[in-house]
Amino acid sequence: MSRGRSIAKSAWICLATTLFVLLLNAGPVQAQAQTATISGTATDASGAALVNASVTATNTGTNAATSTVTDSQGRYRISQLDVGTYNVQATLARFQTVVNKGVVLSVGGSSVIDFSLPVGKVTETVNVES
Repeated sequence: MSRGRSIAKSAWICLATTLFVLLLNAGPVQAQAQTATISGTATDASGAALVNASVTATNTGTNAATSTVTDSQGRYRISQLDVGTYNVQATLARFQTVVNKGVVLSVGGSSVIDFSLPVGKVTETVNVES
């Protein structure tokens, strides 16, 4: 009987240790991302990078807007956007505003939207349909 108890005790210790190791290595469980990303560059007509251009993505279904500015190389990135359809616009003083309409984002997706801003009056807007 003592031998039987010893085997049962060893089996429970082995099982408990295995479960502990599995739980320790499991890590956090994360849900699938329900968001997407828009990135790209803003340049002038000659292809030179536009620094500090404002880029805004507006969800056409909710009217929620998310903005950023371009870096020293004219690049921008807007992350954590809800899936849906967006109008994305780029603006900078002394340049025409350019709007890219109908950009569709899907779960985990990434869209590249590059802008070429023509020189012009602040009140002028160039619309681009996706």
